[in-house]
Order: sequence, then C-alpha cells, then structure tokens
Amino acid sequence: ITAKQGVTVHVGDSLNAGDLVEVKDNKDPNPVVTVGAYDTSKIGEIQVTVTATDTLGNSSSTAVTVKVVEKEEEQDTEAPVITAKQGVNVNVGDKLSPESLVSVKDNKDPNPVVTVGAYDTSKPGTILVQVTVTDNAGNSSTATVTVKVVEKEEEKDTEAPIITANQGVTVHVGDKLSPGSLVSVKDNKDPNPVVTVGAYDTSKPGAISVQVTATDKAGNSSTETVNVVVLEKEKPEQKPEQKPEQKPEQKPEQKSEQKPEQKPEQKPEQKTAGTTSKEQGNGLLASNSNDVAK
Repeated sequence: ITAKQGVTVHVGDSLNAGDLVEVKDNKDPNPVVTVGAYDTSKIGEIQVTVTATDTLGNSSSTAVTVKVVEKEEEQDTEAPVITAKQGVNVNVGDKLSPESLVSVKDNKDPNPVVTVGAYDTSKPGTILVQVTVTDNAGNSSTATVTVKVVEKEEEKDTEAPIITANQGVTVHVGDKLSPGSLVSVKDNKDPNPVVTVGAYDTSKPGAISVQVTATDKAGNSSTETVNVVVLEKEKPEQKPEQKPEQKPEQKPEQKSEQKPEQKPEQKPEQKTAGTTSKEQGNGLLASNSNDVAK
C-alpha cells in the first residue's frame, strides 16, 4: 500500500480510498481497502490511516497527509483584526505575552497564530513592539504596541536629582546662558538628567535671577535659582592712530669735484736780502767815497 502525495480536499468532503492510496497484492487483485476516521469540517492538515486486506487476511496500513481547504466560493481572504492594548506597563526584565499586548478576532479561524517581534525590557523607558497575527488561510495583520518598562517597586527611583548653583556667574550683555555654566547636577541613577534653563534677559547690565530645573528619567526633578551678573561688553582698546613715518627727503648724493692737485709754484731761488743789501751797501759806500774825493 502506497500513500499518494499532495492530497487536497475541500471542507466537508468525504475521502475515497482511491484518492488516498495505491494498493497491489501478489495474489489478490482486489484487496479490501478501508479508510480510518477523519474530520474535514475545518481547514488544515489531517492524517488519515488507510488499511488494505487481501483474501487471506493479510493486511497493510499507511498514514496519508490530507490538506483540507476552503471551497472556492467560501475561500477566506480576510485578514484577522488585531487591536493594540493601551497603557501596557511591564517591569524591567519581564517577558511579553501576546495576550497582554493585543486582542485578536478572525472571521473564520478561532485560533489564529500570534507572534511577538523582538523587544528589550532590560532598562526603564518606552519601547515599541510589533505583533503579527496569522489565520489558517495565511491572511495576516500587524499592530505596533507601545509598552512602558518601569523599575520594579523595590528598585523604583523616587529620588530627585541634586542640583547646585554655581557661584559668581558673570556674563556680558546679549550673552546666552548654558546649563553647564549655571549649575552642576548629580542623580542617584540617571547619569544624564535633562537640564533646562528658564526665561532670562541679558539685554542690559545688572543682576538677574535664573531658574534651572533638572529632571531624571524616572520623572523626578529639582529646581535651583542662580544669580547672574550681566556686565557691559568690553570696548575694544583704541590705539592712537599711527601716521606713516616720514623719512627725510634724500637728495641725490653730489660727488665733490676733485680739482687736480696744485703743486705750489716754484720760484727761482733768490739770494737772501741780507747779502744783496750788504753788496749793495758796499757799492753805495764806494760810490759815496768817490764823490767825496772829487
């Protein structure tokens, strides 16, 4: 006895042995084939046992897989209706169950398959989880569920951040204020609480008070008032105007005319006047002597 493959029937159909198996016997050309109990009242796959018995009482059995489908005119093409539940809260580390996230209805399948997508509940916060429902006709729908993950009661954070105002804060007219310049913040569980600076006005000099609020991820908050002094902007130092340095006018260098070296004129050597006078004197004396003699 050999089971046939790919056997498909419609909802409510009866099963015939010839549609389910092939039978051969070495001596009995017509063994008796009986089909076991089955149910084709709903769609899905069923297992049907079929037995063949020959005239000598020898028998064999096999299980046949049968797929039960909707009749064409009754075929299900409508997807299940899936509704996300509101206000879903779980504790850190909890697992999510389909029934805690959605409600499901289908027009024909009373028990559609519901699957929950990947999620992470390892830390507090809000997460989005996708849930899909599929009926036995293969129709499916998906919904996104918002889930709030909270601390377990014994671990719940009820302590507000500690916010400390900085001292001696000064800014200039028109400056913006940053949280880090105004306060320091610490929290017992949240390493990065949100710090917001309230309204302020630095448009003119003077003392102002500014409110700063720190809020941790558990919703606890603290507020501190910070005193800030607004100063005039420093005027840039005015340096005296520097006139360009005036250099004295440079006249073209005049080369002194070099006259040829004049050697002193050499006069012919003159005998000394004393000698001449002496000789002349002797002459005069001689002349005078002659005159007297005469």
